[in-house]
Amino acid sequence: MNDELERAREEQLLQRAAMACQAEEDEEYEAFLKSDEYVPPDPAWVEKVSRELRTPPRRRTVSVRNLVVAAIVLAVALSAGLISVIANPKRLDPTTHQDYSRYSQVRVDDGVVLEKPEDWQSEYYPTWAPSGFHVENVFDYGETQTIRLVSKSTLKSITFSVTNNAKDNFPNTEGLNKIEVKVFDQIEFVYVSEDNVRKLIGVPVGDKIVVIDGQIAMEELVKIVENTKNIN
Repeated sequence: MNDELERAREEQLLQRAAMACQAEEDEEYEAFLKSDEYVPPDPAWVEKVSRELRTPPRRRTVSVRNLVVAAIVLAVALSAGLISVIANPKRLDPTTHQDYSRYSQVRVDDGVVLEKPEDWQSEYYPTWAPSGFHVENVFDYGETQTIRLVSKSTLKSITFSVTNNAKDNFPNTEGLNKIEVKVFDQIEFVYVSEDNVRKLIGVPVGDKIVVIDGQIAMEELVKIVENTKNIN
């Protein structure tokens, strides 16, 4: 019992001594940084070290002082303009621009990004939906394929359908008002219910028609159309 207490006291003393040494070392280093002896690194060296920081590090022990030096170098590099590259990865490689702009209208903060359902056959499918919506079912009626999106919190639903023979299979719009809206800066017609709850749009694509019908706001309907894969 006494041996255990003695070991515990020794460990506490060692920890306190280490903390005191570390504090003294930090104070000395801060004084050095403020002295005339400290000369900021030249830009070429900063660029070299910043490239090394972006590469996978080797497994080795790093002292606290080295970490402080690395932090200073990184801060200088960021102030030299590298922060704009880190904040905008497209600047690192112009060839990646297409990957970032493929769904230029998609914004996760005001909705959800959708993946293509596994059993969905058509090349046309929605990549965006309003917040709270998720894919509940996928239906195949031969001439028509349909994705049903549902919001559990609001109990609202949206259907996204791709129908063959666009000329003959346009959905029934009886009792709905016809309103002009801009989609991709072009005028399209949206059919709206009297209470302004239901919105329906049909966009012909070749010999098919993409139909979106749901209880959503007009801007949400337009955003779904503009974020339909391969529609533009």
